[in-house]
Amino acid sequence: MAHAGETPSGRGCHAATLVAAGSFVCLPVAVMAGAWTLEPGTGQVIFGLESKLATQDFDGQGDRVSRSRYAKTELSAYAEYGLAEGLTVLFSPRLEDVNDSSKWGGARTGLGYTEIGARARFVRFDAQQPGVWQGSVVSMQGSVRIPGSVDDNDPLLVGNNVFEIDARLLFGTSLQFGAWSGFVNAEAGYRWRDGDPPSELRGDLTVGVRPRPDWLALAQVFQVNTIGGGSGGFRAGSYTRVQLSAVHDLDARWSVQVGANSIIAGRRALAENGVMLAVWRRF
Repeated sequence: MAHAGETPSGRGCHAATLVAAGSFVCLPVAVMAGAWTLEPGTGQVIFGLESKLATQDFDGQGDRVSRSRYAKTELSAYAEYGLAEGLTVLFSPRLEDVNDSSKWGGARTGLGYTEIGARARFVRFDAQQPGVWQGSVVSMQGSVRIPGSVDDNDPLLVGNNVFEIDARLLFGTSLQFGAWSGFVNAEAGYRWRDGDPPSELRGDLTVGVRPRPDWLALAQVFQVNTIGGGSGGFRAGSYTRVQLSAVHDLDARWSVQVGANSIIAGRRALAENGVMLAVWRRF
């Protein structure tokens, strides 16, 4: 099967899969803070392990088609620290192991993207004042994503070896679901990508509910749409990823998260399924 974005030399073979496999920040590590900023001098570190597998692609019409086996395992860390009132800084490196048995695939183990950024709160509605926006916050976040390699000769790195800048608007609010406390976090973002790959519009939605004080259930949707098709053999694509997970608080500082995710729709993207495990440490 010819992948979307494939050039005669095969150099663009991952223009289709980068939308789902390369540019997605796979772990839902920011859900605890979301639009909220951390108190000055406090922080959290989340160590995550995720394994993903795809044996199908979504073609240009959004239909599922068979493909050679694609597998990716990723080890990541996500750290946030409250630098000042209303200002949180973040740092997230990752290691990845990728195996693609397609014609232009191969295997690679090495450093993936490293993200460095900050989130600033600029609106906070008083939690003590009744009203529709009670306790809500609005923030802006910006980050730079540094590729683990800029090698143009590795087919597994095509589309994943460029510098990126991510800017997004975040909204968060606390809610009551009957007797259960919870929250909703929504994000809208733009990711500029250097070079040939197309830039992206991104939307994330997280709903969290606490059925018990020490359990947090999360439902998340991640939407990515490329802006045009870029150049150099890349073509337009999109995907919708859904993730369900649960976080158990072991104590005031430690939590464990388990979950599963799936790309349920897309165009020129991997039809990927994954499982994840994360350990949270607050300080």
